[in-house]
Amino acid sequence: MTVLAFHSPKGGAGNTLVTAAIARRAAIRGRAVSAYDLTRQDSLKLLFGLLPHQNLVGANGQAMVVRGVRLNGNYVTKGERDAAIERIKATPPDELALVDIASADWDGWEQIRRFADLSICVIEPNPIGLASLTRLGEQLPVTEREDIAIVLNKLDDRRKLSRHCHRFMKQLFVNQFVGSIRRDESANEAIARFESLVDYAPNSVIITDVDILIDSIEQRLAITGLVRDPQKLRAVNSAEHQTV
Repeated sequence: MTVLAFHSPKGGAGNTLVTAAIARRAAIRGRAVSAYDLTRQDSLKLLFGLLPHQNLVGANGQAMVVRGVRLNGNYVTKGERDAAIERIKATPPDELALVDIASADWDGWEQIRRFADLSICVIEPNPIGLASLTRLGEQLPVTEREDIAIVLNKLDDRRKLSRHCHRFMKQLFVNQFVGSIRRDESANEAIARFESLVDYAPNSVIITDVDILIDSIEQRLAITGLVRDPQKLRAVNSAEHQTV
């Protein structure tokens, strides 16, 4: 199994958008994908074209599958949340589980990251976003944390500061930086129309960037040896042996 925990130290960075986009594109690529919304907003489903009042549990009591992704959310009580975390731990070997964690939910992030293959931190290209990364270091600085990857969201190439933040991030976090996603208003338009971005704007730059990001994340997992899929690890080891 592969578990990816998405968490931003600052709200509004687009953590839920990144989680949903990666889930949808991974499903299109043929992966078995489950997405868990551990936020109180319960907004992940909106990015799949569902309405705010729609329940993610089907008539058979199972999680609803929407556009190839098994959606899980609306955990009101602590018991429901704890049960969801146990289900994430029991993710089948061939499945990809993505967990959307609220920025203020540090306890939830700590719980998930203990067993997650990778914790993905989503930030915006601005000074406050960069400053928020100092909260992730704990005993080790972020640059020495193999269990953390950084994604820069809402990149605007037209803005000087945005470009400089992007360059700075790539230079400072050589091993942790896995990619960036450009700003595109079609993401908000899709949500307003209760449609998924892939269906509403299939040519969005976000989709292109997310496809590149997925490749980068898979490469990062394989290189660090954090992937739990034995077949994938054997393939990586074989490739490295042939290179040598």
